[in-house]
Amino acid sequence: QMLNAMAAVANGGTLYRPHVVKEILDADGNLVKTVEPEVIRRLEIEPQFIQLVRQGLQAVVNWDNGTAHDTFDVPGIDASGKTGTAEFCDRYPQCLDRDGRVKTSHAWFTAYAPSYNPEIVTIVFVYGGGEGSEVAVPVTSGTSAGLFVGKRGIFFGSDGQQYDAVVLHIVTKPISLREAVVMPFIRIGRFVERKIEEWAKLAKTHLENNAFSHARSAIQSLLELRPGEPNAMALLAEIDRREREFEGVREEKSRLVQSAREAWQRGEVTAALSNLEKWISLDQQAPDTDAERIGTIQKFYNQVRGEQDAIKNSYERARQLLADGAFSEAITICKQYLSKYPGHALFQALLFDVEERQRQTLSALIAETDRRVEAEPDLDRRVAILQAAAEQHPDEPHFQRALKLARDKRELVAGVVARARLNEDEHRFVEALEQWQLLKTIHPPYPGLDYEIDRVRARRETQAREEARLAWVAKIDKALEAGEFDKANSAAAQALAEFPGDAELEELAKMASRRRQSLSEAMALLTQASDFAAEGKEEERLALLRQAFEKEPQNPTVRVSLVEGLAARARRLAESDPDAAMMVLNEILSIDPGHTLAVNIRAMRADKEREEFVSWCTAQARKLQASGDVEGAIVIVQQGLARFPNDVRLNQLLSTLQRASEGTVTRMPPAPMPKTPTPKTPTPKTPTPTPTPRTPTPQTPTPKTPTPQTPAAPAATGEAAPKIAPVPVPPPPAAIQSSPQPQFTPAAGPTPPPPAAPRHGPVIPPLPAPKAVSKGARYALLGGAALIVLGSLAALWWKNRGSGDAAVRVDIRTAPPGAQIFINREPKGVSNLTLELAPGRYQAVAELEGYQSASADLQVVRGKPAALDLTLQVLKPAVRVWSEVQISSAILDGRDMTPSAQGEYMADQLGDGSAALRLVTGKTETSVTLQLAARTQPSLTAPAVSPDNAAVIVCAYGGRAVVYSSIPNARAGVDGQPARDVPMEGAPFSGLIAGSHTLAFDDGSTQRSLPLPVTGGPLVHVFLLAKASAGSGSILVTANEDNASVTVNGYPHYLKTRKGATRLVSLKPGVYKIQVSKEGFETPPPQDVEVKAGEESSVQFTLKAVVRMATLRLRAQAGTQVYIDGLLAGTVGLLATWRGTGVSRRTAVDVFVQMSLGAIDRLASVDKSG
Repeated sequence: QMLNAMAAVANGGTLYRPHVVKEILDADGNLVKTVEPEVIRRLEIEPQFIQLVRQGLQAVVNWDNGTAHDTFDVPGIDASGKTGTAEFCDRYPQCLDRDGRVKTSHAWFTAYAPSYNPEIVTIVFVYGGGEGSEVAVPVTSGTSAGLFVGKRGIFFGSDGQQYDAVVLHIVTKPISLREAVVMPFIRIGRFVERKIEEWAKLAKTHLENNAFSHARSAIQSLLELRPGEPNAMALLAEIDRREREFEGVREEKSRLVQSAREAWQRGEVTAALSNLEKWISLDQQAPDTDAERIGTIQKFYNQVRGEQDAIKNSYERARQLLADGAFSEAITICKQYLSKYPGHALFQALLFDVEERQRQTLSALIAETDRRVEAEPDLDRRVAILQAAAEQHPDEPHFQRALKLARDKRELVAGVVARARLNEDEHRFVEALEQWQLLKTIHPPYPGLDYEIDRVRARRETQAREEARLAWVAKIDKALEAGEFDKANSAAAQALAEFPGDAELEELAKMASRRRQSLSEAMALLTQASDFAAEGKEEERLALLRQAFEKEPQNPTVRVSLVEGLAARARRLAESDPDAAMMVLNEILSIDPGHTLAVNIRAMRADKEREEFVSWCTAQARKLQASGDVEGAIVIVQQGLARFPNDVRLNQLLSTLQRASEGTVTRMPPAPMPKTPTPKTPTPKTPTPTPTPRTPTPQTPTPKTPTPQTPAAPAATGEAAPKIAPVPVPPPPAAIQSSPQPQFTPAAGPTPPPPAAPRHGPVIPPLPAPKAVSKGARYALLGGAALIVLGSLAALWWKNRGSGDAAVRVDIRTAPPGAQIFINREPKGVSNLTLELAPGRYQAVAELEGYQSASADLQVVRGKPAALDLTLQVLKPAVRVWSEVQISSAILDGRDMTPSAQGEYMADQLGDGSAALRLVTGKTETSVTLQLAARTQPSLTAPAVSPDNAAVIVCAYGGRAVVYSSIPNARAGVDGQPARDVPMEGAPFSGLIAGSHTLAFDDGSTQRSLPLPVTGGPLVHVFLLAKASAGSGSILVTANEDNASVTVNGYPHYLKTRKGATRLVSLKPGVYKIQVSKEGFETPPPQDVEVKAGEESSVQFTLKAVVRMATLRLRAQAGTQVYIDGLLAGTVGLLATWRGTGVSRRTAVDVFVQMSLGAIDRLASVDKSG
């Protein structure tokens, strides 16, 4: 193929099919057939490009730097060719040199001749011969010379010497003696001979010293003496040859140095060293005379030799580490040198060997480690084995995966064991046994597993017997509660037969006997009372009925008999003595709170008294208004609103009077309150309250149930105020704001919601109960009132003297309209409205149900009407989840709710429409479907479903709330109201102002107090409560800190304290060790709490903050006294500064700074940061 390719280049681009037959002749020598060359194809190469290739091929043989120039020795032939060296490796690693490079190669040389009219093409291939220029070219010269030059007169003599008739010339013409001998110049001839010898000797000396130019000059001088002298000509030829050789050596030495530097830059240390060693060998033949150059080369040689020795030593070190099993160190050495010399074959091969050995060793270690792990039953030891292997081989993923699986399994087993022991501690032996059986499936070799299973089974059997005993106890208790004492006696006898000698059962048997005896006595009293009734002795009859009720208060017959007797007495007294009748009704309601007749009569009387009192208040206010005492009229109306804040007439009248009072500058003293008939029943006296500002009270409704107290109101005229049962005195303003008073819905049915209560201003307490006063005292009161009015007028004149400020028109608009407007916390009406305000600075607040209140500062300037626009933002629906049980996920409409605290979730800014809430707890879930919309009461679209827990849903909006429950027979109350039944359609409550409230919920077995915040917008509270299982109890843990951790028998509970408490439910009877802790507080000692079936135990903890000390610095007037926690701490010196150290660092330390005049000037605090 290569021969045919070279022939195509030589003939100009035609590729022929090779053949060996030129022509066929018969036996007589006649031509039979001529074999014509077959053209395969023409090369698709432009002729000028082929010519360029042929010129390059000619330069290989004929140019001085051609690779075949020095070794192609066929004189007189102008040939063209190409040398080739092909590396190969058939014996690894013997085929590599010290640098890791392949050192074996095939030698090639292909050529054609003549160059300009090619006739013959030849090719030589020497297997493993080495360099093509050094081996293949000489072979071509020796074997193909005849082919190349046979056409040019080459022939061989008998001596084997090859002669070229074209270039080989022999000089045969001798010098004539007559021409050589000239007599006159004999002496000169001898002198010339001597000079010739001297120049010849000098030329040889220069030649030996490689001073070729000097040697040539000497020969030229010799030839001037004897032109054509043969020896001189031969010496001149030798000088030329030696000079060429010397120049060739110099060039070779330069090439070797350059090649060595290039190899060094490529990282081929062995090749660089080989070239330098060749340079040293050549330098011995042709020494370099440049000392600086020799020093530089010597330094370079030492550097290369040192690196070669380092490579060799590192290679041997790596092989030794491989033999010793130190794979990581060996790999490090190999990678270190491969990063420096990427193509180093020795280190590549060694790295492969090391990694292979490392894989084999690691594989064996993995197998051994897996065997040890499988044989080890202790999971902690398994983890230790795998951890040691992972630390030894941190990059091996097998150990990392196995370690993670071992740790996960250890945690899983530990969790199963912890749950089993917790269930056992809580006496849930069935669940504990299930956990141990599960562990037997997960990890059978767990130490002592069979013993644990047998022990729990034994305790379960003991518990079953105890549960049987408790069932007898419950049955007896139920019979006693139902009044079935014979049944209780029978059950007690059977229980004692099964559990002889049980102290509790014996006591229950005795109790049943006593109760049966007590019932007999009560029945006898009822019989005797019936006899008295027949005789008309009502007082004696009621006395006997009360005695029977004292003996058996739970017996329905006794209760009904007493209630009927009291009802008959109340009916008789209703006309003659209403107060006495009311006392009887109160006694009936104490026995039967739901007695229809008593409730209706009391409600009717309360409504009548309210109507009379309101009518009296409005009449007296109108009279005061007519007399010009608008302020007194306002006070009268405010007294009425303090009792009945939702009364429409009083609210309308108050607005009218307030508008009228804006232009009023005088006030008549109120008329004295007339005498009120003293009730027959004594009433406690209410202390006289201190005067309060005119700011109206928040409209907080109060229950209609009267308390034994007499109302008081400022006397406006001589008419007597109607008699009415007043409300209790409200608490101070701060108490009202922090703990809003509840409102009650009248029993007659739901009423429209009250208007939004103002959030600003103090509460005006009711006046004390009136007393009967004499006529003189009444005049004294009138005189005092007149003085107060005159003083007020004087102060008003002093304040406004010279000002002449007239009222300014102010328009207040809201979006949307209809909002209650407050100016400096005083109600001014409903937007949009126009007010007349004196010049000054005011704060305006707009409030509307279902909207976030809006406020703004208002600057009124004299003579400039003002306008104020307030925009209220809609309060969008929100859902809040509060749970006693552990929730794994809370999902509202397919989205996870955000946890706001432990056991609490919150979702706000919700859109309108239906919303599905799912609370996942363990294997079950609670589902609640809600209907939500802004400015609308939320509601349930379907009953809540909660299989394992109790769900309580409170839909609140404005001042109203509806309570739903997923369990029947539940009862609920808000803020201390009497609990009412919660039907399927929900229990409504009203009168709830924005703030914190408390929901009391009774599921029939446990009573709970649940936090119930109200915002004014649509808000749904979902309380997920644990159902009390049969025979279980609960613990109420209270602490003085929120977010405190609770542990039960050493195990942390998933809930922390909220509102200072948390409830532990579904606990088996027994003794539990409870502990509470919180960071930053001292941990109190644990307490033992006993849990009884069907009961709730309570335990209280007090956490004390860890006391840290702080420094307090004050700047004040000299002489200022500093009190800390009520104790004098020091006095400010002349530098007006005071510094106190050792101050207890608490959340708030009150520091009262008392000035030298004795007035309290400042209130400071020390925070936690000190």
